[in-house]
Amino acid sequence: MTGSLIIVGGQYYWTSRLAPKKYARFLSYSTGYLGWAGAVVVSGSVAVGLAQAIVGMIILANPDVLSPLASKTTDVNSRSFLLRG
Repeated sequence: MTGSLIIVGGQYYWTSRLAPKKYARFLSYSTGYLGWAGAVVVSGSVAVGLAQAIVGMIILANPDVLSPLASKTTDVNSRSFLLRG
């Protein structure tokens, strides 16, 4: 339905048009708010994923980048994971 007449904010526009008059305003607002919150969460997760990918590429290219303390911490974490499971 939103693809037939594309407008900015199609989700909450069509929610207000198709919902019963009594609930149209609330449902339209809720749809817009949840869409915004979803965009914020997705943006944050993309940023974290990109940062992890960059750090991973740096470590693959130069394994000596890790400090001795970070290596020991990683080793301890991997051992505890293997022991648990």
